Amino acid sequence: MKELRRVLRPGGWVSIYDNYLTAHLKECPEFQQWFCEIYLKRYPTPPRFAAFKPEDCKDAGLVFLGEEPYEDIVSFTCDHLIDCLLTQTNIISAIENRRDSFDGVVKWLRKELDQFTVFHSKGTSSAKGRFVFAGSITYLQKQI
Repeated sequence: MKELRRVLRPGGWVSIYDNYLTAHLKECPEFQQWFCEIYLKRYPTPPRFAAFKPEDCKDAGLVFLGEEPYEDIVSFTCDHLIDCLLTQTNIISAIENRRDSFDGVVKWLRKELDQFTVFHSKGTSSAKGRFVFAGSITYLQKQI
């Protein structure tokens, strides 16, 4: 917030967005259960900084103008999904804290994701599943 106050001109706007995988796979409702009960148990979400709150704006000289939720559909092959999951703090934390190795994570994910037939297409690895991503966009303006 301090940096926004410093760099924005009076009346200037900034948008802050949040984006996350909801684990809702359009073609396979069972994926969300696997994600919550298996994946998150093996790779729990590490502690994080508190999320942005509108009341944080006032001390920084910013005005909270509003927030809009959104959803986006992203198609992934199995390999693309693995690449996406490897960017999550859940897995990064496990690797950094030596609870698992990079190769170990990839091997485990491949084995686990093989159960979801949405990723099988006549022996190719090009089959895609449509995943729901969600988040919000927050609009702020520096006080004049």
